[in-house]
Amino acid sequence: MQTVKLQPVSVSDIDTFFGHYEAYAHELSVFGQTATQHELELYRTAVLEEAQYPPERELFWVETDAVRAGFVITRCFPDWPDETILKGSISEFCIFNDFRRMGFGSAAVDELLKLFADREVREVEADILNGNQPAIEFWHKMGFSIRFLGTSRPI
Repeated sequence: MQTVKLQPVSVSDIDTFFGHYEAYAHELSVFGQTATQHELELYRTAVLEEAQYPPERELFWVETDAVRAGFVITRCFPDWPDETILKGSISEFCIFNDFRRMGFGSAAVDELLKLFADREVREVEADILNGNQPAIEFWHKMGFSIRFLGTSRPI
């Protein structure tokens, strides 16, 4: 198992972080998830607004030996209808190409689960795009199971 550390993204690294996020968003376009530049900018603004109130939303680098191997965006929020229960969400999870299939992703998830456990989160969700079979297999290997599906249609 690889050793990784979740390093909070500093204010001075925000532009670098979202540069990596933009590349990741383009990588996901093969699964039908395309975002315009305007949508990427709106997403950045919304994420940074929520990130002012950790643990509502947090941005992390996945680091190994002080080298960035990927990034993660997480959320913590009260469950509904029982708001005394805290849920966690791994809303974005990216391991950079040079670090894939070497155990860094698994190690990062282990660290994320420890972080959520320390915050007394009872359940963690990971968002996966429809058709992203490698991601589905990865999260299944990490002990996650599909509990619900979201559907949408244009109007």
